[in-house]
Amino acid sequence: MPETIALGIERRRFPRLRVRDGAVSFLEGENMRTGRLLDIGLGGVGFKYAGTNNGTSTGRTGETHVFVNSDLFLLTQVAGQVVSDHAIGARAFMASRAMGRCGICFQALPHSKTEYLDQYLGMQSRQRRTANMLEKELDIREERYRSIVEGIGEGYVETDTLGHMVFFNRAMTVLTGFSRQELTGRNIRRLMTRETRSRVFQLYRKAEQRSTPIPMVDWEIIGKDGETRTVEAATTFIRAADKKITGFRVVLRDIGARREKEKVLLYQASHDSLTGLYNRDAFGVCLADMIGRSRRTGHRMGLLFLDLDRFKEANDRFGHDTGDDLIREVARRLTGSLRETDVVSRYGGDEFVVILNGGEYLDPETVAEKLLDRISAPYHINGHTIDFLSASIGISLFPEDGTDPDTLVRQADQAMYRAKLIRNHYARCEALVV
Repeated sequence: MPETIALGIERRRFPRLRVRDGAVSFLEGENMRTGRLLDIGLGGVGFKYAGTNNGTSTGRTGETHVFVNSDLFLLTQVAGQVVSDHAIGARAFMASRAMGRCGICFQALPHSKTEYLDQYLGMQSRQRRTANMLEKELDIREERYRSIVEGIGEGYVETDTLGHMVFFNRAMTVLTGFSRQELTGRNIRRLMTRETRSRVFQLYRKAEQRSTPIPMVDWEIIGKDGETRTVEAATTFIRAADKKITGFRVVLRDIGARREKEKVLLYQASHDSLTGLYNRDAFGVCLADMIGRSRRTGHRMGLLFLDLDRFKEANDRFGHDTGDDLIREVARRLTGSLRETDVVSRYGGDEFVVILNGGEYLDPETVAEKLLDRISAPYHINGHTIDFLSASIGISLFPEDGTDPDTLVRQADQAMYRAKLIRNHYARCEALVV
């Protein structure tokens, strides 16, 4: 008959009881006994001795039963190892005499609890298999997620609620110029300009308080080289299962190149390609704006319509390249003769318009005389001296001659044609001035 020993797994008596990988170990006297789990019965858990903790064989084998108290959770831990190890043998029943030696704090496992334990162990087994499958699926999804994030061209970063970066992709290192080691744990605030920090985190707080999405905004970030870059930032909250905010998820798109291209396109759309002055469309916008300003302030405003005399002759005699250079030089002389608050535009061909921001003092006739003198001075271009070029200027005033752009331009244009009858003169819309 196998030797029978009754053991109680009371913590203070057997503090080193361990259940792991299908085996039980416990301290018996000064020796650590280990055994292979065999059975879960009405009275306890059975196993066979395997030896001591130092690896030497005791020469002692047999079936031993460990009795447990009413702590069902502790028993399920032990029994779970029995089932997972497929080592269940015939059920054993210990005599009450052996049970009595364990003390009054221990009791045999009733039959009802045995059935419950069997059901519990089966459920635990199924739950473990399901958990393993879910864990593998999560690992696959996590790897797929990481691959996608690493593959996108935009910078991607996740931070905690304080802004410390806990994850980012390779594009972030390209965007900022910092290495992975330099970015790890770095606070994203340190990448922003002061103005951006204040504006962005104020938006975050408002979105959190109102439970609304964070709006997409532009950031100014500072790279490792100290240069400022403009990025478009799309930010979302990272939330735990209880909906509590645990951090931020940000996608950063470098729009610096796009902004530069937009600036170039806007410049080309509003400026004359030959002279760099405002073109006709931009002039119309400026004129409408300045009329509105003058109407609000009650100040007068002047408009000069200028046409070059004998430009076609110069263009035909010296060629189109010299003609283009001549137009550029006229534009420089006009710009250099006016105030910064005045606006010069090339209206088309050899026609120019000037908006005089009069303020409290407006003297368009004096300005016109100054421009006539400057334009009629000799030009030295491409080895040619051009001393016959002059201009004719028509003048209209707001609000005396018109209160809208079309009327003011038409009045100045008509006055210019009257001045052109003489050349190198200017004219008001109501009378010719010599």
